[in-house]
Amino acid sequence: MALEFIFDFMRNLLVAIAVVVINSSVSGQLGIRINYGFSEAPRWTKTRNMLLPPGQHPKLLGEGYRIGIDHAFRLSQKRIEFYPELFFSRYQQNYANRRYTYHALGVNIHTQIYPLDFEGDCDCPTFSKQGNWLKKGIFLSLSPGIQYASKFLDDLNGDSDFVPLVGIGMGLDIGVSDLLTITPVVQYVYTFSDSWEGLDFGVDPSIEYSSNNSSLHQFIAGIRVGLRLTDD
Repeated sequence: MALEFIFDFMRNLLVAIAVVVINSSVSGQLGIRINYGFSEAPRWTKTRNMLLPPGQHPKLLGEGYRIGIDHAFRLSQKRIEFYPELFFSRYQQNYANRRYTYHALGVNIHTQIYPLDFEGDCDCPTFSKQGNWLKKGIFLSLSPGIQYASKFLDDLNGDSDFVPLVGIGMGLDIGVSDLLTITPVVQYVYTFSDSWEGLDFGVDPSIEYSSNNSSLHQFIAGIRVGLRLTDD
């Protein structure tokens, strides 16, 4: 019962944040994020490799993409900004006549801190403002979140779970105009232990590294396109 309550709470939280992001974006700052990256699940890789002949094998889960939509708000006196994001990600690897697919729908709350302009209170960045654009635009980010992830081996659904994640990264806001900002971003995302039911089918369960559970390490890079829908 407790586990069901937690899952229901997570599901409702995901839906609630999604509604807030979409509704807020209609009247405020809308952000569209497009990312490409590489994902590695160490224990899933070791388990999968036990079923393959000895040799060099690629790491699960390989390359993939992530797209999202967010809304921005910030503190009034400090350069700390918050970006609740609704995202979808997909990673796929084809190897040894098998197709491994991982996709997820989730929410993040990106917290961006501008260390070189921490005391600034301007509505940065735009080229219409005076000041050092590099100083105003560089930020560090911390991004806690949760996702509902599904795993597929060929066309068989192995498992679906709610999984927490957290990311750290950095980026640079580049003001194109008062209404448009382009932001390149790099990020490392750690996903806590996830389960892939059936991945270890055929592996001796007594082997130390045979496991359906693995953390995920994602290295992603991309851009955010920020649109201010009002010029107030």
